[in-house]
Amino acid sequence: MSKSTRKRRPGKVEKPRPDFPFFPHAAGYWAKKGRGRLHYFTLRSRSACVRIGMCWLMAWLACRAACACGWAASEIIRPDRRIDWSPGIAGGIPTYPVGINVKDAPYSARGDGVADDTAAIQEAINSCPAGKAVFLPAGTYRTTGELAINAKAIALRGAGPLKTRIKGDGTSGSIIMAGGSGGRDFTSVRGGFEKDSTRVTVSDAAGLNVGDYVEILEDNDPAVCERLYDYMLRAIGQTMQVVARNGLTLTLNRPLYYSYNSKAFGGVNKWDMFPLTRDVQGLRDDLAKNGYLDEKSFILKKFVTLHSASEMALADKYAAKKQQIFDFVSKHVGNVKLFKVYPIVGAGVEDLCVERGVSGGYDNITYSTAANCWIKNVGSYKTRKWHVRLRGCYACEVRESYFHDAWEAGGDADYGVGCFQRCTDNLIENNVFARCRHSMILEYGGCGNVYGYNYSRDPINENMDKTDFMMSDVALHGGHPYMNLFEGNVAAHIDCDSVLGSSRHNTYFRNLIERKSIPTVKYGMWGIEVQMGNLYENFVGNVIAPVPAYAPPTDAWRIGYDQLAPTAGDPRVAATILRQGNVDQTTGQTEWDGKTAERKLPASLYLKAKPAFFGDHPWPAIGPDVEPHASFLPAKDRYQRELSKATAK
Repeated sequence: MSKSTRKRRPGKVEKPRPDFPFFPHAAGYWAKKGRGRLHYFTLRSRSACVRIGMCWLMAWLACRAACACGWAASEIIRPDRRIDWSPGIAGGIPTYPVGINVKDAPYSARGDGVADDTAAIQEAINSCPAGKAVFLPAGTYRTTGELAINAKAIALRGAGPLKTRIKGDGTSGSIIMAGGSGGRDFTSVRGGFEKDSTRVTVSDAAGLNVGDYVEILEDNDPAVCERLYDYMLRAIGQTMQVVARNGLTLTLNRPLYYSYNSKAFGGVNKWDMFPLTRDVQGLRDDLAKNGYLDEKSFILKKFVTLHSASEMALADKYAAKKQQIFDFVSKHVGNVKLFKVYPIVGAGVEDLCVERGVSGGYDNITYSTAANCWIKNVGSYKTRKWHVRLRGCYACEVRESYFHDAWEAGGDADYGVGCFQRCTDNLIENNVFARCRHSMILEYGGCGNVYGYNYSRDPINENMDKTDFMMSDVALHGGHPYMNLFEGNVAAHIDCDSVLGSSRHNTYFRNLIERKSIPTVKYGMWGIEVQMGNLYENFVGNVIAPVPAYAPPTDAWRIGYDQLAPTAGDPRVAATILRQGNVDQTTGQTEWDGKTAERKLPASLYLKAKPAFFGDHPWPAIGPDVEPHASFLPAKDRYQRELSKATAK
């Protein structure tokens, strides 16, 4: 039987999407009718009709892409480069009534600056009921050990930072420490881990309840987290609270700020093994001895294959635990993990001054694994390390305080208020910093944090009064902080540095960069530095002042360099940076880089109305759309009127 030579008629061609702008034409092209005639889309013709058709197609594709990320073309920063910031304590800082006066019996603190009041104050803290304040009347309270606030919602309150002083003469620890505990129990996240998601599906929800605090993490992707130090495990992570649970699905109080990657990069580290190894003594040592545990990076190698016959021999002397080992690995190995954390909630330090009396010790105040805690109206003087270190904290606030001077200003010393190790949604607002190496700093991850309307001046380094190089008082210090906001601050110098690795998607909005420090500082006078590995950073509506007359002329921007290298080595920085509406007061020009068409700036990226501390003064106070381009800042006014004359020291 001969084969037919008649061509088979093609079946009906379906549109790839219901809103696809073309229809299938009988000639075999996609077609669209417009302007009184048919227009075609095909790559085989250069006719005017085809070019018009391709323009329609490109417009449709652009519209689809914009809708996919929720972006309206009128927005000055696209949503894929930012988040909706909502930092700090929901409902504001509470006011606790006084529960204990430290000078009352049986505590009987002296407050004379001579007697050691450590035990008296600590006993008052331990005895104070939740929801109350430990009150320190006017006086100087000398301490020789760390004052610890653990797992209790209380406030440590003075009579004001110029009246109540805690003078720390201890040679170890912080002067004040408040903390909870990090997560050791965890489960894998199986779904819902994309940016803006508020629901995640986990492999095991046992022990997870409404109200719990959880942290979602992933192993460091070397294509994203670049040049991080070994201790910066899982730099990308976010803390949230569970508001609902339905089977294995958890609803979170905040959307995710990042699309996590389900591909495994590291595996299970030694802390992941804790729930198991605390019951199986010696297992971790055996794993290390047999090459499964890399002691340098603490990464468990190929542990998921431990159920194979040969490898199970590794746990022979733990025969009763073989199934437990396999169950643990099968359940928990996965790149995206959810840890349950146990923070201290609702504790505060307020209305007092903290001074480091000797050069030993650590921070002046450390909050570690804290949620909805605060530091308010506090003076901090002569720290050894950081004035305030927020470590793994969530939705805490530091406000209306004054941080200045240190025993030394070398690396990791004389820092102001820093967010360290995946801090989330903290608010550092309306503070004053003076003579700090770095005043406002993010290091080792962190997202959703906001530094707003602070005043920083006179950054220095290890040369102290002989400092001649401009230090960054606003610093992204590596370890991949992302999706953080600096808004409305007045500072000397902004630097996204490359010292400890990369960062991405941070925003600097309506800041004034003054480019001056103590009179000996004449070099490195750039206004804004964005060093190598710091990608997709947003600079919108900032004002960069001229360098002082005594310093050599210096460019306002320095982009793509590796620290002080003579040439730029990372072209990705310039390619991905957003620079819109930044005023260079040296040239008098306002820069619009054309990456977005919109030129109208919102008043704020995190506030819905003018903050109360601005009073009757105009707001916003900084930007290309206000005259003058930089005006009144309450924190700067407070320093000039009060703090420079009657400091907290």
